[in-house]
Amino acid sequence: MKSIIMSILILTVLCSGVTASEQARGTVYLDENGNGKKDPGENGIKGVGVSNGRDVVLTDTRGNYEINIDDDDIIFVIKPSEYRVPLDENNLRKFFYVHKPGGSPEVQYKGVSPTGPLPDSVDFPLLRGSNTDTFKIIVFGDTQPYRILEIDYLGRDIVAELTGIEGYEFGITLGDIVGDNLDLHKPLNEMICKIGIPWHYVMGNHDMNIDVEQDEYADERWEATYGPATYSY
Repeated sequence: MKSIIMSILILTVLCSGVTASEQARGTVYLDENGNGKKDPGENGIKGVGVSNGRDVVLTDTRGNYEINIDDDDIIFVIKPSEYRVPLDENNLRKFFYVHKPGGSPEVQYKGVSPTGPLPDSVDFPLLRGSNTDTFKIIVFGDTQPYRILEIDYLGRDIVAELTGIEGYEFGITLGDIVGDNLDLHKPLNEMICKIGIPWHYVMGNHDMNIDVEQDEYADERWEATYGPATYSY
């Protein structure tokens, strides 16, 4: 009897640590008309990398992929150099799908709302681009405003001088985008957007949910605003 009880306890412990896993499927395709939907006649793209942050798979000859995904994952496409990804209203690149059926845990700065069941197909549109080995970018480091007034300073002192600039492929801010107040991410994005080029962001220690007990939840607000905390192009 003791042996049976012990076996049940071990099985219970093992099962409690298992995260639900599903198979995500979809297509990476050339969005000829730029409407964000796969229309008849728009072909899939072969050999494009798709990742869940741990594994990378390549699309088949029709642009289709399959990848394992847990209930706290983000799927993203690894953009080939000859393509572009769509942009949102703040010139942030739309290249990922967040899968959190139950949403983020309760944190000071709200994370991802429940996303519900995994869609039958998670598709990624790509746009035609140019392939060049030489290009210029704009790099920021530690913009780090602690209050909305400091975002206005950034706008007047830096953004105003760069607005409408040409000849740059994209911009990137290398961490500490804000100074611990994660509610400032959105207004800062809106300010940087005025420069007029696609923009990347890298998470810094001042961009994290610091009220969490486990490190894995430190990027909950980040994921809600920017998507994956680690990605590649």
